[in-house]
Amino acid sequence: MWAIFKREFKNFFQNVIGWVFIASMVFVSALYFNAYNINAGMSDILYVLVRLLMIMIFSLPVLSMRILSEEKKNKTDQLTLTAPISVGKIILGKYLAMLAVFGITVLVIGLFPILLSAYTTIDWGINGLAILGFFFYGATCIAICMFVSSFTESQVIAAIVSIITMFVIYLTAGIEYMLENTQMSVLKVIAKGVAVFDLADRYDTFLSGVLDYRCIVYFISMSAVFIFLTVQSVQKRRYTTSVKNFALSAFSMTSIVIVIAIAIVANLIMKQFPDKYMKYDLTQQKLYSLCDATKNVVSELNEELTIYVYAAQDNKDESLDRVLAVYSELSDKIKVEYKDPNKSPKFYENFTESTPSYNSLFLETKTRTKYVDYNDMYITDYSFNDDGSYNTVQQNDMEGKITSAINYINNGLTAKIYYLSGHDEIELDKGFADAITKQNYEMESISLLGNDIPQDCQLLIIMSPTSDFSEGDVEKIMAYAENGGKLLITLGLADDYRANMPNFDKLLEYYGVYSENGLVVDIQSFVSSPYYIVPDVQNNVITTGVYGKKGVWLPYAKALYQYDPDSEDVHVVPFLSSTDKSYRKNSITDVNDYAYDQNTDEVGPLNVAVTSTRTTKDGGQTVAYIVGSPYMFTDQANELTSNANLTVFTNILNQSVNNDAAAVVVPVKSLSSEQFIIKSSAGLIIFLVLLIVVPVALLVTGFIIWTKRRKK
Repeated sequence: MWAIFKREFKNFFQNVIGWVFIASMVFVSALYFNAYNINAGMSDILYVLVRLLMIMIFSLPVLSMRILSEEKKNKTDQLTLTAPISVGKIILGKYLAMLAVFGITVLVIGLFPILLSAYTTIDWGINGLAILGFFFYGATCIAICMFVSSFTESQVIAAIVSIITMFVIYLTAGIEYMLENTQMSVLKVIAKGVAVFDLADRYDTFLSGVLDYRCIVYFISMSAVFIFLTVQSVQKRRYTTSVKNFALSAFSMTSIVIVIAIAIVANLIMKQFPDKYMKYDLTQQKLYSLCDATKNVVSELNEELTIYVYAAQDNKDESLDRVLAVYSELSDKIKVEYKDPNKSPKFYENFTESTPSYNSLFLETKTRTKYVDYNDMYITDYSFNDDGSYNTVQQNDMEGKITSAINYINNGLTAKIYYLSGHDEIELDKGFADAITKQNYEMESISLLGNDIPQDCQLLIIMSPTSDFSEGDVEKIMAYAENGGKLLITLGLADDYRANMPNFDKLLEYYGVYSENGLVVDIQSFVSSPYYIVPDVQNNVITTGVYGKKGVWLPYAKALYQYDPDSEDVHVVPFLSSTDKSYRKNSITDVNDYAYDQNTDEVGPLNVAVTSTRTTKDGGQTVAYIVGSPYMFTDQANELTSNANLTVFTNILNQSVNNDAAAVVVPVKSLSSEQFIIKSSAGLIIFLVLLIVVPVALLVTGFIIWTKRRKK
């Protein structure tokens, strides 16, 4: 077999076919790579690989068209067939030779993520599995094309029939969908048979970042079946004297049936295993895995929980279905059922008055119900560029919404949080507002004009006021604090709080904290601007999940100081500090001017976020979490830190809420690849090398070798 492999592999490169195949595949893949990755800034190569499936409809038949038909035409196959080696080994050697040539192109494509890693963060799980799936997809297609080639001695006919076959396989999903949506039961049965050849559906699993052993077994078994069928096709030539005579009896029908049956049984057996043994989530963000917080919430279920999916089983969201399957495997108390809107159109009326979106969820136990709208599980954010174009960031919040719903089933509403208004405070961004509701906390805006802070307030959020408080406002907040209240305060960009916002400054003074003019500049850890700092994270209960793991982003931060470090009533503990390379720029006239002035600027490290605990008059305690930046708790800052800023925010929420219910927030998971920018000069070099230099070099090398061989 290895002698056949070596001979065939060598022949591919002694002729131009091997060189042309690799050069064309590299050229086309580089073309897509340049469009999607270099120009559009995508950090994964999924679009490249998906587009290459169409190219393989034509390239793989060209690679395989001569592997058997040429020997038939030249009658040289009789020498091979009469050799003291089995037909199976001959066919396997030829197949492995084609697979090796195809593998070279896969290796070249595998260099693309490595190249991108020099410019951006790569999700190696998604990219690696996509490349692996591409290889398995191609391996199966090669086996099919080789089988087609075994029936003819014409390379042209072999190529044309293989192209048609590949094209039909490419359209299998559409054909299957069309047949399934007919009224004829016969066609629906045929649709199930067509689904067997839906290679793209299994390939999509690899593209999602899920390693599914069942898909691997499927591709291997399909390849094995067509290799065996090719062996049977060639076997007839060993016992048939006429090339033109095709005798069905030359095939071992019993063997064919047995092999196909083994393949079917193997796939059916694999389907019987639970997903937790068959599927492994290799995505960097663990899109299809559940975090420890979710597992804790599920473990507290004390009633049977049914999750109804408002969708037909055959038209479901596959990603949502995968996530729900993991939930059901976590606990035998969770059951998932699909409710077809066409069969149960009024099912939702027991849960909500409004018509739900398709694939929405309804959670039900004996004591509580919860509705989760499908549209809330996917978040799309738009950011507009100066030229009028816009970027989109798609995020997956399935686990967050479902876990929040289960937590509500367990505990109901657990806390009330108030958001102060009336002083030109900034709005709390959606991602952080969702973090509150996902913990089943209620959030309500409150103005102190004519109102006291309600007794059920477990946390008062004050987000960077830009106009001063009244004396009455401060008295009301201090009264709330004296009753053991807790506050989250972020500072705005006002320079002199004492002069411009004296009443607000009294509130800070109550907690033993003050701020000086200017902003913190950190030339060691800045991101795009020295005023965008990545502070040192202190080991603190507020930084759980961040300390030693992630970096927090703090744009335009003010330094925080303690009035009396020796005070027995106020205890101030920093949880974010600038580095020792930082300084407080005392006077800022231009954000582009951040040069250090030794006469006015103060050298760091400087505290930029602190926890202040004050002993109240009755001996109790009040706590304020004070952050020197107005932009720390914003979606934009959080997206740049892999949810580190959100983690700090939720830790503050959890420390503030006084109840025994488990508070949990699952961060939103991004579905969009990280965007990046390559300098035009570097992009041009990559373009020229991959799109011109490498393919031309391959073609020239192949032509030279072929010419020399022709002269001999």
